[in-house]
Amino acid sequence: MKTLIQNAKLFSPLSKHHLKIMDVELTNGIISAIGKNLPVGKSKIIAGKDHILTVAFTDLRANFGEPGFEQNETLRSGIAAAKKGGFTRVCLMPSLMPVTDNQGAVQFLTKENTPDFQLLPIGSLSKEMKGKQLTEFSELQKAGAVGFTEDEHTVSTELMMRALEYSKQTNTRIFVAPNDYSVHPKAQMHEGKTSVKMGLKGASELSETLRIQRDLALLKYTGGSLHFYSISTAKGVDMIRKAKKDDLQVTCSIAAHQLSFTHEDMIDYDSNKKTWPPFRSTADRKALINGLIDGTIDAIESQHTPLVIENKELEFEYANFGISGIEISFQTIYSAVKNEVPIETLIEKFTIGAEFSANIPPIQMEIGEPARLTLISTKGITKVSNNTWISRGKNTPFFNTELKGAITPLFA
Repeated sequence: MKTLIQNAKLFSPLSKHHLKIMDVELTNGIISAIGKNLPVGKSKIIAGKDHILTVAFTDLRANFGEPGFEQNETLRSGIAAAKKGGFTRVCLMPSLMPVTDNQGAVQFLTKENTPDFQLLPIGSLSKEMKGKQLTEFSELQKAGAVGFTEDEHTVSTELMMRALEYSKQTNTRIFVAPNDYSVHPKAQMHEGKTSVKMGLKGASELSETLRIQRDLALLKYTGGSLHFYSISTAKGVDMIRKAKKDDLQVTCSIAAHQLSFTHEDMIDYDSNKKTWPPFRSTADRKALINGLIDGTIDAIESQHTPLVIENKELEFEYANFGISGIEISFQTIYSAVKNEVPIETLIEKFTIGAEFSANIPPIQMEIGEPARLTLISTKGITKVSNNTWISRGKNTPFFNTELKGAITPLFA
């Protein structure tokens, strides 16, 4: 079976066809031709005008529930939601039951992988995520782990230093969600006038920047490789920008929903907006946008955190943190910054930027390669509805809204 995408703008930074208006022919899931005015024959036609045809997305940070928390998300429901969002590779957090701290746990997560879609487990730094003994990095790598993290857990200075030293020996990457819980224990949102009005405990930028400062100092000492997840503050961006200028091996990403709101939008006590890191100030938001544009921020992650409704329909201070959003990640950030960040910059953060951050081979848009492609309608609209939602997690603040852009995955 043949499919012909006509007159689409191609996005594939490693290809000679990058940013050109071209036709692309797909035959049985393989890219069979790229060119101008390709013959139609008996091909199924997809109009590419006002569309960008890009290599499919890679997600650096997602939470699926299986094993242990299948009520939140199974592997199959998470994969289906990810495909809908244009992702063909998803890095999974190790906060499962059991924890992803051994070869068997890694292999369990990759059992659903196909040539068109891959789950990429990130192993835990420590055994059982107890923060005491490092896992066997090399063994987990052999099984398919692409990096190591303690996710949201506190990491001692000693453990982080040993992990970074080991990462250098094994040529792998350490992933950090920067938050020092001891600075603002039991914080519910960003610290500011709104948190005072709402009577909720807030977290200042220190909760993020103290951890970034420490881990950058350790990185400079060890010479390892480090990625910061979910950056949310202006100071955090500045610190990472300076570290890059100092030639430290550091990358970072932001959550796709981070630019959709500021802390002032929390005044309605909507627990579906309760996420960590919290929505920050207008100044922080502007700094993140500048970081996307100047390349300080390498990638955009879904930070997909599906939850059962019972964990969200509570008084705000008792509701769990997290937003379910892998199936609308691109549309979410495109809607938030459409007039502030070029669309090509956003796509870069979902593709080659994410691949570089994960230290994995990039997807190629070349003849003979698997058709792992995503078609973006720049003028399309995505209506976010519970009726068409795939993920088991219904915890999103975007239901009953319209987001700019529409996604059509072109892989199985």
